Amino acid sequence: MAATWQETGEYFSAKPRCDQRASYYLAASNVYDYKCRPSGSLWAGWVLAD
Repeated sequence: MAATWQETGEYFSAKPRCDQRASYYLAASNVYDYKCRPSGSLWAGWVLAD
């Protein structure tokens, strides 16, 4: 199965707080990348996972 971008379901008021969650998600063996994307006035976490 090809990896796809998926929302984590977590939202943050500041991008640095969102970025700090990267190591948590990247520790999973099926997660290849993590990004924070704007979502209205918040930042949403996204993972590239299979």
